Amino acid sequence: LFCCCFIESMMVLLIFFTALLFCSSGNINATFVPTQDPNMNGNYVLSETKTSNTSKFPTNFRDYPGGVQYFDVYSPEISSLYSQVFWKGLDPVALPDDVMNQFDGKVMAVVGFEVDQVRRTPDGDVSVPINVAYNHHFESTMVGKNAKFVKKHRDEVKDDGLHGHGAPNLKTTWVVEEQDSSSTPAPSKQSFGGANGGEYRKSFHGYPPGMAQLIYSPQQFQITPMQIDTWNRDKMNLTGSPFVPGPAPRNSLAPQTGPDAIYSGLLECPLTTRVRKILNANYHVQNTGSCPSVIDTAAECFEAGEKLLNNTNGGNVVSDPSLPHGCLLVDENITYNKVGVSSCGDGKTNLHGLGSSLVNVSIYIIPGTQNVSITISGPADVWFGVGFNA
Repeated sequence: LFCCCFIESMMVLLIFFTALLFCSSGNINATFVPTQDPNMNGNYVLSETKTSNTSKFPTNFRDYPGGVQYFDVYSPEISSLYSQVFWKGLDPVALPDDVMNQFDGKVMAVVGFEVDQVRRTPDGDVSVPINVAYNHHFESTMVGKNAKFVKKHRDEVKDDGLHGHGAPNLKTTWVVEEQDSSSTPAPSKQSFGGANGGEYRKSFHGYPPGMAQLIYSPQQFQITPMQIDTWNRDKMNLTGSPFVPGPAPRNSLAPQTGPDAIYSGLLECPLTTRVRKILNANYHVQNTGSCPSVIDTAAECFEAGEKLLNNTNGGNVVSDPSLPHGCLLVDENITYNKVGVSSCGDGKTNLHGLGSSLVNVSIYIIPGTQNVSITISGPADVWFGVGFNA
């Protein structure tokens, strides 16, 4: 669930998660009182099929056989500017104290949940329209006393399938570490999702009576939302005004005017011009003759080496008249030569370069010719390839 507080042109959201739990006086306490509150997101409509019987699903959670109780959890704040995609594993939050105490050493049976994104206001929570902050998807996990959330570097995580949509951060990700659960009567972690895109509010996240997600001694909740900020600050308010398209990347195909302009082109996930991309086209490498435009400083030379060759180790500065003047690749090292009059490749019978990542690449170039020899080697049990300047 998301709570949004407006700060100048920035939007601040919270994710609001409501879990509904089935309890009985026999396994919790004698004072169990089922809730009579209505659903958070209103009525749910289930579609009938030829063989279905939707009457078996109590879409009003207060009508669940035996009764339910519920608790609410707010995520940490989410802030965004127009056109930004917020995709991040938020820090875990503790469940309410009364819930942890009630189920300490016991099993909680979750029979459904509801989700909203809201702004926190002095008058209470206000839902954020889907055409203001579009919920692309979310993934969430609850852990119990015998498990914990740990933030790890991606290199430490063997299973890249931890997230259904991939991990949002290339460096770190939240993972669940479980202790020995052989002595516990139920799992120590559960994930919650399903119909979790733009339809998440009005999709019924309830289970048929007799089915539940069980978790032992629940303690914490963690959510990874992906939100797209589509709020046109100049033409829309935050309380449900008609949608008005805002600026979109030039290659978006979404209508900007007319009766069909009912959705944001940002939802097409086009490549936006707001992405900062450094192109390598302003530098090139040659192995014969002299450069028509010589790089004049060591700093620019090392920057070119980083762009072209992904070299982040700087380089060497020399004054060697036997070498060409300018920015050189000498024995696989970036070198800036302050002096020199010779041509590139002078005295060399061939040029050789090596590269290694997931595979090994070897390149031989014979100066003065159009001949290049490329050798690629890698594991024998998988297909692999190499993209140059990719």
